[in-house]
Amino acid sequence: NSKNIKDLEVIWKYSSGKAYKNSPVQSSPIYTGTKVISISPKSVFALDPVNGSLIWEVQWEDWVYSRGITFSKEPIPKIFVPKATGNSESDSMRQGGGGVLEIDELSGKILGYFDSGLTVVPPIIHDGKIIIATWMDGIKAYDLDSREQIWHLSLEKNGFQASVWSGFSFDVDTQLAYVVTGSYGGLMGWYRTEPNLQSSLIAFNVKTGEIEWIFQHIKHDLWDLDVVSNPIIFKLKKDNV
Repeated sequence: NSKNIKDLEVIWKYSSGKAYKNSPVQSSPIYTGTKVISISPKSVFALDPVNGSLIWEVQWEDWVYSRGITFSKEPIPKIFVPKATGNSESDSMRQGGGGVLEIDELSGKILGYFDSGLTVVPPIIHDGKIIIATWMDGIKAYDLDSREQIWHLSLEKNGFQASVWSGFSFDVDTQLAYVVTGSYGGLMGWYRTEPNLQSSLIAFNVKTGEIEWIFQHIKHDLWDLDVVSNPIIFKLKKDNV
């Protein structure tokens, strides 16, 4: 509180020892109940929350272009991390390759890989499925056991492909996921005259991959005004309703 905040002290500090020019870490650490999980641009690592010591680390040559990490307890604790291909952020965006790594939370062993295409937001795990919002190829759902694709929701309309780079949320009560899309194509969008799914909030059913509703913030975006950050889901009671 305001009286004791001056007494806060650093208990431990950890440095991955890895820094890359123009490549900041874009994901906050998560706590699984036993470990703190974080990333650098080319690794994922687990720390002891008591003393900050390194428990395990997974490293690779390719890029981790992640704006979040997903943790699932069932049936065994796993970490899911978006991973790109290429040696830099710009390489990843040009190539469009990548997917999601499935990692054993206990040991750090890589258990599998979902070859969805480039994705930068953390996936959603629900009802035996992993749902992945890709950078430029819509939303895809895979079976967690077989890793086979179940459905694919395209975000292309009238020749314009909506990108997903910032926000992805899920509401278990309604079984709806909410994704926000970017305005792909730069600042001057004078040519984007036909209806499209860019600069929008899109709700879709996670069981079927079908769109339930769309709210487009800007119908004709000229200034790259992407929708940013995760949709925040909450219950609002107004006038006792």
